[in-house]
Amino acid sequence: MKLLKLESVAVALDRSFQAVRNSIAAGDLVAVRVGERGVRVREEDLAAFIARGSAPRQPRAGQKRPTEVSK
Repeated sequence: MKLLKLESVAVALDRSFQAVRNSIAAGDLVAVRVGERGVRVREEDLAAFIARGSAPRQPRAGQKRPTEVSK
């Protein structure tokens, strides 16, 4: 099991560091806490996130699904 820094995950996904943090906060990407301040993503969790692609995640209990805004 390899643990990846968020910077590495951002590069692998071609996303910003903040976008990765937002995905973790939303529950879309699983992360683990390492020590007091460290956050890492397991390689297999990143692979699962990529495999899911753009499939919508299921809302947590009591959480509403965001509504789409038409432009």
